[in-house]
Amino acid sequence: MSLEFVAAAGAALAIAVMLAVAIGGKFSELRDEKTVFLVRDAASVARSELFAAAEASDGYQRSFVMPHNLSGREYSVTISNTSLILQSENYEHVLKVPSVIGGISKGDNIIRKSGGAVYLNS
Repeated sequence: MSLEFVAAAGAALAIAVMLAVAIGGKFSELRDEKTVFLVRDAASVARSELFAAAEASDGYQRSFVMPHNLSGREYSVTISNTSLILQSENYEHVLKVPSVIGGISKGDNIIRKSGGAVYLNS
């Protein structure tokens, strides 16, 4: 084997490894961007439901669904005071929402307005 062949093979291997690392990093970045989009979208849906109930007349009742996962990725959803908080492994999204009595959960949620107050799953 010639020295030139070994050098060329080594250079080709180094280039292939760098290319694989760069492509892997891009896939990871795209996956993270998708997660951010899904978290924001789910938060926006919940926020819209909460504001619709807050602006409605007494007697308003509706159900809505929060996904159990976001395209196979786990997340959590909570309401603390007037903040709706959605968290995935690497991302947290917080939105201001009206005051509610009760809490939000993955799956089916029932929201209603009675006596001027918004009740969520309670």
